[in-house]
Amino acid sequence: MKRVKDTLRNAKDKIADTLKNAKNRAEDNVNNATDEVKD
Repeated sequence: MKRVKDTLRNAKDKIADTLKNAKNRAEDNVNNATDEVKD
C-alpha cells in the first residue's frame, strides 16, 4: 500500500510542478507581449 501512496504523491507533485511551470510560462508570455506593445 505504501508504494501506491508514494506513487500518488509523486504524481501529485509532478502535476503541481507542471501547472506551476505552465503558469510561469504564461506570465512570461504576457510580459513579453506587453513589452512588445510598449516598444
